Amino acid sequence: MVALLTLTPVTPVHAEVSRETHEAVSMPSIVDTPVGTLELYEGVPTGVTVQDNLDRMRGMVVFLDNFGAVPMYDLRKWLADAGAERGT
Repeated sequence: MVALLTLTPVTPVHAEVSRETHEAVSMPSIVDTPVGTLELYEGVPTGVTVQDNLDRMRGMVVFLDNFGAVPMYDLRKWLADAGAERGT
C-alpha cells in the first residue's frame, strides 16, 4: 500500500493583545527586591544574579543553623563558672 502524504499550508496566527494587557503581564529586565537587584533576561534570572542570591541564601542558612550554638556555649560556660562539673 502506498500512503499519500498531503501537506496543508500553515497560516500564522496572530493574537491581538492590548498594550495594557501586554504591560500587565510583561516582566521588566531589572527588578529591585529585598535581597538585591535581580537582572532578568526574558523573565529568567541571569546566572550571576542566581549565584549571588544562592550565596546569600546559603549564608543565611549557615547563620541560622549555628545561631543556637552561641547561647548554648554561653549557658555551658555560665554553668561551669557557677561550679557545675562536666558530665553531670
